[in-house]
Amino acid sequence: MAMLGTMLLWLGWIGFNGGSTLAMNEQVPGIICNTLLAGVAGMVTALILGWLLTGHPGVNFAINGSLAGLVSVTACCHAVTTPQAVLIGAIGGIVMEGFERLLHRCKIDDAISAVPVHLSAGIWGTVAVAFFGNPELLGTGLSQWAQLKVQLTGVFAAFAITFGTTYLLLRLTNWMRPIRVTATQEDIGLNVAEHGAATELTTLMGEMDRHRQTGDFSQPVTFESFTEVGQIAEQYNQVLSVINLERQQLLDSNRRAQVANADQVEAKRSIEQKLGELADFNDMAVDREIRMIELKGEVNVLSERAGLLSPYDLQFQEAEAGQV
Repeated sequence: MAMLGTMLLWLGWIGFNGGSTLAMNEQVPGIICNTLLAGVAGMVTALILGWLLTGHPGVNFAINGSLAGLVSVTACCHAVTTPQAVLIGAIGGIVMEGFERLLHRCKIDDAISAVPVHLSAGIWGTVAVAFFGNPELLGTGLSQWAQLKVQLTGVFAAFAITFGTTYLLLRLTNWMRPIRVTATQEDIGLNVAEHGAATELTTLMGEMDRHRQTGDFSQPVTFESFTEVGQIAEQYNQVLSVINLERQQLLDSNRRAQVANADQVEAKRSIEQKLGELADFNDMAVDREIRMIELKGEVNVLSERAGLLSPYDLQFQEAEAGQV
């Protein structure tokens, strides 16, 4: 989509530079040719330079380099030759790449590289008028040095007006209402925080965060197939399936363990009950034996008082007589 947008800008640049003469004359074909060749030179140069610096041919190098070439040649597209247009576009791609790295080193955020493309390449293109522009076609009647001073004056004047006006307006706006968003809004994205426009990525992250907070992984996340975020969501759902399966197996194992523990507790309780009953029975038997001994002693005492043999002695004598 980014490359398609760049191609549309190329089409617009043809009309922008080609129509700058305000007439359909013999200059228009050369202007369009210079514009396109400068864009190609900027694209190829920035792509090769970025490849050498990073080790891979990133598409952003091609996009920004082509736009830098178009910006660089715009000011002088009617007053330079074709080789000069190619050189201007190539230098524009180099200037753009160098300025972008300067922003990164200064930790200045420019997500779409608008400043390197339009500011740095625009300054170079403005100055290039004095270096490469045909004085006859420029029609200013100035020498190269005088033309350079005019171009630099224009650069500083444009900077003073645009930067100064923008700075004052932003200061006033920030005083009325702070422009800087909160860290939370910056994290979730302004399209969501300020416009409520959800994306596939924010929706997926929201559902994953809900899983994290609730601990409920039973519901899979929704996704749209054939997108990068959809492929991530599909893999995440497969992970959820494995987690839910293992979780169910763990719950079943715990349930079986609880049932086994309950049976063990019941068996232990029954054993303790039977042991208690047996102890009670033993106590009763001991008490009965003691009582029998006590009664036997009382019978012997009474028999002695009466001068009689006790029933136990009689039983003993009878048993001896029977043996004889």
